[in-house]
Amino acid sequence: MAVFRLGFISVYLSAPMLDGFATGASFTILTVQAKYLLGLKIPRHQGYGTDRLKIPLPTELVVVAGATLASHFGEFNTRYHSSISGHIPTGFIPPQVPTFSIMSRVALDAIPLAVIR
Repeated sequence: MAVFRLGFISVYLSAPMLDGFATGASFTILTVQAKYLLGLKIPRHQGYGTDRLKIPLPTELVVVAGATLASHFGEFNTRYHSSISGHIPTGFIPPQVPTFSIMSRVALDAIPLAVIR
């Protein structure tokens, strides 16, 4: 995103989503690098579809989609009282004037960001 100067898009992403992405990415990197850190020789996985597919199968995406479908059709939120996100609105939040009462809290953080930028 930095190469194409698209960093401003991250303003529109929620903090929990960015935190979840960063946690997932760090966990993925940790698990991939664990064999090198521990000096283990783990053979490459030759699972379902690896001989038939031309592109790698994103198993994480398949697991998330499967769990989402199982939760929806199994009605886990009513049976087990699990939390769900509910309705997620689409589109952008309409712009509004910021409240000046928070300026004292963000002013110290804004100075180094302005210098670095």
